Formats: sequence, structure tokens, C-alpha cells
Amino acid sequence: MQLRTKIILICVAVSFLAGGTSTTVNGIYFAREYFQVRKSETFVIAQTLKSQLDRLIKMHIPLAQLEGFEEMCQEVVAKHAFLSYAMVVDTEGTILFHNDPGRHGQHISDRSVLNRIKEARKTVQLFSMDGLALYDFQIPVLGNRQKHIATIRTGFPRFLIADKTKTLALYSIGITLISFAVGIILIVAALELWVGKPVARFIRTIQKIRKEWSSESPLVETYSHDEIGQLARAFNEMTEALHETTMSKDFVDNIIENMLNSLIIIDDELRIQSVNQETLNLLGYAEEELIGASFAKVFLAHRQSKVSAIDGTPLVEPVKAVETEYISKAGKAIPVLFSCSIMKTNDQKLQGYICVAQDITEIKTLRGFLPICSVCKKIHDDSGYWNQIEMYLEMHSTAQLSHSMCPECIKKCMEKKTGLIRWI
Repeated sequence: MQLRTKIILICVAVSFLAGGTSTTVNGIYFAREYFQVRKSETFVIAQTLKSQLDRLIKMHIPLAQLEGFEEMCQEVVAKHAFLSYAMVVDTEGTILFHNDPGRHGQHISDRSVLNRIKEARKTVQLFSMDGLALYDFQIPVLGNRQKHIATIRTGFPRFLIADKTKTLALYSIGITLISFAVGIILIVAALELWVGKPVARFIRTIQKIRKEWSSESPLVETYSHDEIGQLARAFNEMTEALHETTMSKDFVDNIIENMLNSLIIIDDELRIQSVNQETLNLLGYAEEELIGASFAKVFLAHRQSKVSAIDGTPLVEPVKAVETEYISKAGKAIPVLFSCSIMKTNDQKLQGYICVAQDITEIKTLRGFLPICSVCKKIHDDSGYWNQIEMYLEMHSTAQLSHSMCPECIKKCMEKKTGLIRWI
């Protein structure tokens, strides 16, 4: 999945979460505030009816003999469409006046409503009538001696608040979706401009570098100062550093490949990690035949030599110019002058060994004191035999002898030959 798609999905999720949370919170707040508005308005209407009823009571007219008050209840309900009813009940719950004349004289059976009526206080409660949930508002009516004689009741259905809240929620969702669509378009455009194009340039540059790495490898073009721009600049700095490092590495590799001595790098488990071309030429192996192989495949360490330590336990000190032998692919022992240095990590842990060997096949010479006859020039060997010097050299070195005469011997020979002729 592309980065742009991921960011868009995240924005969609955040937008839906924010929209849903906002709609829910706004719905709850609106429902509460709308109820408070309707509550205040309903109490004002009930208070208006009470004021008119109080004026009639002051005229000492009994409630049962009042005329025209039902018409007033009907007018109130007709004027305020949200109201479901307006009525006057006595303290026993009998309906004295109602906007619906058919309910005149009926008795209220709801126990909770009756209890509130008898409390003779301004109140609002939720009750059910004819299967419909209603908010009921009550204001007590006091007689001439401040005696509770009746209660004015007005009310509206509960679903009125829910319907208004639902309508608000629909409007809010609609506006949210429109804003969301506009926002997505802006996000896509911004991502394409600020993320998509810079990242695309970034990828193209990396692909070019991967296909053909050289000192002329391109850098990422960047014009922004945001995180993408910082990343591009950091990548460019890394590329330039790699150019320098690669040039240095190529230079070192070139030196290693053109060394006249064999170079073998082995790890701490004595397995070959790298060889140069001279090693391959000397031993007759292909590179893939040596990489990963044990160093013992090509190395013969004499038991008396300190080089033998490399066959088993790690070296403690470097080995310098020790005469030993390598084994070629054909099984031929090749005399070499062997040196080995120890590689360690920054925390001084053993990392491996660097082994350098010089082929001394052509330069190997006899060493030490040779007992030679001062007369016949034969050499006395370790077995007690006297050997011709030519035979001894062929047995104890790789030199091949050819016979010739030096100028002095030629002169002597000629003199002897001349003297012999004269004598004859």
C-alpha cells in the first residue's frame, strides 16, 4: 500500500472519528438546550393561563362555574403547535378544563402525576399517556386564602426533542460529509505536491544509483525545508560521503588486487572470507572455491613452527616472515614466506586474521654451514656421505644446474692442450 493511500486512510479515519464525536456531542448538547428552551416556553404559557385564572378567582367565582376557560386552553394549544395539551385539574385529579372538551370531568389515574399535583409546587416530570411519553409541566393555583385549589398542566411529547436532535444530526452529518470531501481533495493535492512528487524524485534517484553507481551519480533535488527536504538533504550528504568512501575503497581494492603477494583474510573461525588475484594464481583455485572454506584447505603449518597456532587456538601475537607451505589445488606444496596479523573490533574482540604470503619457490636457497672438501669440493651431508656439489644442490634446492666453463678454466685448458701438442 502506497504512503499516500495510508495517509488518506488515516485522514478518513480521523475525520470520521472527529465527525462522529462532534455530531454525538452536539446532539447531546442540543437536546439538553432545546429541552431547556421548550421547558421555559411551556412554563411561560402555563404561567399565562395561571395569571388569567388568578384574575377570575379574585372575583370570587368558583372554579366549577367558570365559563370560557376551555376555549382559552384550546387557543393556547392551537397557537403553540408543539403543545399536546393544556388543562386545569383540581387537587383530587379531576379535569376541570381541557383543550379537548371530551376529557372534561375525567379523573387522572396516573399515581405519580396525582402525587405531584398534591405537592402543590411548580414541577416537570416525564410520564406516559395513551402509550406516548410526555413531558408534563405543573403550576399550582392558590385560592383567596392561599389554599391549593387546582393545578395547571401543559405538556409536549418527548419525541419532539428526539426529532429536532435527529434533524440537527442529519444537517451536521451532511455538512461534515461535504467538508470531508473538500478536505480529502485538498489532502490529496497537498500530498501530491509536498509528499508524492518529492518521494517520486527520491525513488527515481535511488533507482538510478542502484542501476549504475559512479562518482557522477545524481543527487536528489529538493526545494522544501520540511521533513522530506531534510531527508533528501541527508540522503545527498550520505551519497557524497559514499562517493568518497567508494573511491577510497576502490583504490584500496585495486592495490590489493595488484599485490604481488598472496593475501587471504580469514574470520575468527578460520574460514576464508576474501582472497586477492595473486592467491588464486598461486594456488590454482577459483574464488568461489575458497570463499567460506577452511584455511586448512590451503595452509600447511609445521608442528615446530609458531604458525601452527593458527590451526587451533587463536593467535596472541602477529606472525612475521615465517617459512611454511601452501597447498595448491593440484596438491603441490608451495614454499612461502608467511606473515599473519590479527584483526580486532573496536571493543577488542577477535574479528579475524590477515594472512600475507610470498612465494619463495624461485628464491629458496641453502642456508647454514656446509662441510665441503677443500680438494675435491664434495659436500658432507647429514647421513655421513660425501656428495658431488651438483648433486647436493639439486637434492636440497629447487635450482637446476647447467655446466659451463669460466674464462680462467678455458685458458688453463687451452694451455694444457697446447703443451701436450708441443710435447708430442
